[in-house]
Amino acid sequence: MNLVRTLEPCKRFFCYHRIVIVSEEDSKLIEIAKSLVKEERIPGGVVGEVGAVMRTSEGEVFSGVCMHLVCGIGFCAEHTAIATAVTRKSNIQIDTIVAVNKNGIIPPCGRCRELMNVLSENGSNTWIILDDNEKVQLADLLPRAWLPRRSSTERPEA
Repeated sequence: MNLVRTLEPCKRFFCYHRIVIVSEEDSKLIEIAKSLVKEERIPGGVVGEVGAVMRTSEGEVFSGVCMHLVCGIGFCAEHTAIATAVTRKSNIQIDTIVAVNKNGIIPPCGRCRELMNVLSENGSNTWIILDDNEKVQLADLLPRAWLPRRSSTERPEA
């Protein structure tokens, strides 16, 4: 794994970003995500405008497409891929994820970043593919992230 450390400005302070070169396995995820992009207009909006593929820490691969629907009831492709994984196995650790539209690889939105972060104890270690050549950890895209801290017997407040 080729690691590169860079010092980049982060608004009011400087932080280190660990940038990793995309592997051959990551390139396969990118190709799968590209194959999912098939924009289709439906009565309530557009589906398939973005495709996402994720690999779990156990090597399982899950995919999904976005649904941009009226009244804001749609969701991102990353959410679809993650929901598919959670449907099959409730306790998942995302290793790597990528989202692609017709123009190429796109970063996850803030809502998707939060979902990845709170999904597991090590969510901030998720690798996000940013382009054909590099990926960074979620912690670099979501600094000072909120993380619920509760015991396994507590229920979240409604």
